Amino acid sequence: MQEGGLEAFDVENLRRRYARTCGVWAQNFEANATKALELAGERRFRIWRIYLATCSHAFDIDHVALYQVVCGHAGRSASKLPWSRRYIYGG
Repeated sequence: MQEGGLEAFDVENLRRRYARTCGVWAQNFEANATKALELAGERRFRIWRIYLATCSHAFDIDHVALYQVVCGHAGRSASKLPWSRRYIYGG
């Protein structure tokens, strides 16, 4: 990143959130299985059912991870860099 003129200011592991989100999506998918099957057809329905369940499980057991990296222009004085994450959350 530095060669590209960027500096990382914050790194957050989103794995827990994605495990939960994919799990909720899988539950909603199953709760609406009849309509989903009707709309998507048998083949696509099975693909999405497996995909959602597998993604949730993979994030849960740490086979997959996802990180959000907040970057800014490199080369600024340390005195100009933020001291907390407050700027990310609008506070």
